[in-house]
Amino acid sequence: MSYQTGTALHIDDLLAKLSVFAVANGWTENKVVAGTGDGASSQMFLSKGVTFAVFEAVLDITHPNVYHGSSQNLDHPFLRQYVATGYNGAFAVNAQPGTSLQVTTNWLLPNFVAYHFFTDPTKEYLHIVVEVTANEFRHIHVGLLDKIGAFDGGQYNQGTRPDQFFTRIDDPSNFQHAYPWTKIGNGTGSNQFLRANIDGVDWKTTAALDTTSAWTPPMRHAGQGEWLENHFDARSSGLPRTTQPNRFNSTVVLFSIPCFISRSATQRAPVGKPFDLRVANIKNVSPSSTITFGADDWLIFPIVQKKEPTLRDELPNSGWLAFAYLKVP
Repeated sequence: MSYQTGTALHIDDLLAKLSVFAVANGWTENKVVAGTGDGASSQMFLSKGVTFAVFEAVLDITHPNVYHGSSQNLDHPFLRQYVATGYNGAFAVNAQPGTSLQVTTNWLLPNFVAYHFFTDPTKEYLHIVVEVTANEFRHIHVGLLDKIGAFDGGQYNQGTRPDQFFTRIDDPSNFQHAYPWTKIGNGTGSNQFLRANIDGVDWKTTAALDTTSAWTPPMRHAGQGEWLENHFDARSSGLPRTTQPNRFNSTVVLFSIPCFISRSATQRAPVGKPFDLRVANIKNVSPSSTITFGADDWLIFPIVQKKEPTLRDELPNSGWLAFAYLKVP
């Protein structure tokens, strides 16, 4: 099946179930390091075609323990992931051939309410949604774009990392939040990466951590270019945030996610979009709803948590922005 939902005890359990789902849909399990039952000790290496995904469960004991706006004496597990261009069993998770920088998905506390796995057995992607507590979500995306033209690359690596000190992802004074397919992120260690080699140029961050591969984050780093159309920038007057839902009949409009490369100071070229994934405004829709268009069913989830966009209550708030996922038959 190309869609699966269920519950998981912790990240180790989630990765074990993801591996079974992925293999059933044409992925290869290259290596697994089993967890010890603490929810933050497993590793998994998966591949399909030119997409090599690596997942590692980690226990965070170094960052300030602030969660839901208050200090807590709580070490928290998170998921660290990479996407590479090959696999070598002798290399570490962060040293695979042609690897991206790491992407993290944070505050994955045990006893998830639900998980949702999406893929298409004829394509190269795994889209994962985790409901960590009631109506609070994390999104994890790895795969290969629906490419425009022929070029070396198209793989992507995306995670969800709402900053523990800030709650509103659209706060214009805050650059710390990081979630898939947006230009918001912090510094050169952004949390979203896309690989593209265009015109013989490796579009990549100039950070010292990444000197060998053609991976770029969405923000403009030292003029290296950007790959996301502005309609999905939470801190801008983007279409999903400001002009939707449809003002004629109040229905949800699903927007594709176009990716671009800046080929010169004045030219941008489209390189593709992720398969079976959209962004939307869910002002009039409940989290985890199914939206049907013709024969297609789309499951829709807030980016983090649906709330009034301007509300400041020290709890996670992604306003009305959401991802919609196609349930491939």
